[in-house]
Amino acid sequence: MEDFSIEVHHLTRVEGHGNIVLDVAEGKIKQLRLEIVESPRFFEAMLLGRKWNETQEISCRICAICSGVHNVAASEAIEDAFGVVVSEQVRLLRRLLVQGGNIESHALHIYLLALPDLIRPRYRSILEMAEDLPDPARIALDIKKCGNEIQDLIGGREIHACNTKLGGFGLIPKPDVFRYLRDRLEVTLENAKATLPIIKDLELPGYLTGENTFIALKPHGDRYGYMGDRIAVSDGTILDTCEYKKATNEYVVPHSHAKFSAYRGEPYLVGALARINLFGHLLHDEAKTVAGRLGFVTPVHNVFYNTVAQFIELVDSICDSIETINKILESYAPAEPTPEIKPRAGRGVAGIEAPRGTLYHAYSFDDGGRCTDVDIITPTCQNLASMEADIRAMVEANPDFTDEEIHFHAEIIVRAYDPCISCSVHLLNLSA
Repeated sequence: MEDFSIEVHHLTRVEGHGNIVLDVAEGKIKQLRLEIVESPRFFEAMLLGRKWNETQEISCRICAICSGVHNVAASEAIEDAFGVVVSEQVRLLRRLLVQGGNIESHALHIYLLALPDLIRPRYRSILEMAEDLPDPARIALDIKKCGNEIQDLIGGREIHACNTKLGGFGLIPKPDVFRYLRDRLEVTLENAKATLPIIKDLELPGYLTGENTFIALKPHGDRYGYMGDRIAVSDGTILDTCEYKKATNEYVVPHSHAKFSAYRGEPYLVGALARINLFGHLLHDEAKTVAGRLGFVTPVHNVFYNTVAQFIELVDSICDSIETINKILESYAPAEPTPEIKPRAGRGVAGIEAPRGTLYHAYSFDDGGRCTDVDIITPTCQNLASMEADIRAMVEANPDFTDEEIHFHAEIIVRAYDPCISCSVHLLNLSA
């Protein structure tokens, strides 16, 4: 391996701003940094001293793409602190809202961000790809739009939902709204399955052969999903969600405005690949069929298959949304009163599976219901150490790669994780 230095400034087709710095000398990697350079945004500090009923509205502004899951996670953490129990209809509506975000986000990453790298010929962007493949590009945008419609009609708008509130929803959509969404989802399911041949033919590099540790929330009951109150690790460990720090173990590195995480001192993965490796047996039958047609047999450790896992989850999310709508219509309550909320001193924790992996919100309140402590750990922070490790593995496994090839593969490794850098950079603690 010859000596070289590579600096990738402004990673493309990821949400947010990041760089890669890599130096190799005397056949060894002397320096490897995944630099998260987006300016830190101090949401946790911003929430200190705020009243309990302001918290959810502020924390969901962490990210526009992930606003729905931040909204629900914040709501459930605050309700946990105050002992609030919500109705089954509220749980179903929240599940549908989260699935809308998952559909929208997975469609964005699979088709618009990752796909141009992984098919032949390679394309610089979805716009260039659309000139040769207009139908997949059109389908991709329509799937994404379907996810946005769910968030709009359930949450009140496509980003930063205004119809959600602690304990429930401001307005329960009329049955015709749910029937419209169900019809829309059934068409979207067929459109998604029409792109399966493209996903099956993706050219996924095979040099990432090491085994990974996977972490995800254990779904409630026997439904694959994104809500849970226990944390599952691929080594067999099970933790209560309130023990999340035992799994995440955040630490600061000098080259990043986001913290990194480690489980028992080692990198780990969260996200679609982790969820399916741990709980793929709970997928809907339609998604299992798709996984079989793609030849996806767990365990799968190569992170490039995260895009394939997202496609399987996309199908599952559409099926689950249809099922959830049917459950809502079975016991529809048009004007459901929300539980009374009585602020008290205490701490609440909630975990939820965001599109990119496990998200944790934790809040402490005083007797007056004002925030005294806030901790928000996002999926991207948990994946950063693993991204660096995979870039290192790529360089070591391919001593004959040219500088251009190393540059390209370093970027597509990061993109495979579907990072949301804006979510990650509010976590840094600074001292004068």
